[in-house]
Amino acid sequence: MSLSCLKNEEKQTIFANKSPSTRAIYSISYRQFEDFCSKNHIKKEEITQKDIDNYIEYMSNTLKLKHNTIKIKLNAIKSYYKDNKITLNAKTPTLYAASYEPNILSLQMINQLYLRLKHNPRKLFMFVLFSFCEGRSDTIASLDVTNIDIKKMVVIYKNKKRKSFKHFSGIANNYMEYRNSLQLDTNALFLSQTYLERLNGRSVRRILSFELGIIDKEKNIRDLRITCQKIEKNKNEQNNLFYSKKVI
Repeated sequence: MSLSCLKNEEKQTIFANKSPSTRAIYSISYRQFEDFCSKNHIKKEEITQKDIDNYIEYMSNTLKLKHNTIKIKLNAIKSYYKDNKITLNAKTPTLYAASYEPNILSLQMINQLYLRLKHNPRKLFMFVLFSFCEGRSDTIASLDVTNIDIKKMVVIYKNKKRKSFKHFSGIANNYMEYRNSLQLDTNALFLSQTYLERLNGRSVRRILSFELGIIDKEKNIRDLRITCQKIEKNKNEQNNLFYSKKVI
């Protein structure tokens, strides 16, 4: 049974627990895997570990796909089999990228970024979700207003995972007051300022990259996330500069 042959109601159950953008990516990724199986006369119910290994080799050596792209395509395969309750008699291995040495930002540099964003509630809350609440750019773009629980100070992602932003409650309140004042038909949390429509993941990355680049062109948003995760892991409100009133 190919994905393209599924009825509409059946299509809606595939990757149903994923965000719309992830469903689209996974659907394309699985169709590509189907094409690979068809060309190599592999039956979906009889996939072996060697088939998975050959597909990884094909993606890496023939298609020249990057590590993260291959991971996404393998996750799509696992998710498809799980959603359709089909036994996958093979393991999709955990792939590890070449070691990445992050260019850690100083607290003063993060403070500079905060000061740049403090008068823009939209960008500042986006920065908090990305850097401290494990929000990927595509995930942040897919959030609705209802995914923010101001009373409990948590963001609820599409996979039901919750992350607290209690240390940034003022930032969240400011943005939600602004967002609710717009009184638009869309429930999207973050909107483009020009067209007032939902931002996509690429736009979120571009906004954060641009603002960070103003502070230091040598740093990227991956460095920003890693730095902030270290701060979050080792935070001590008694002596951590970032959580003092001088910064937030």
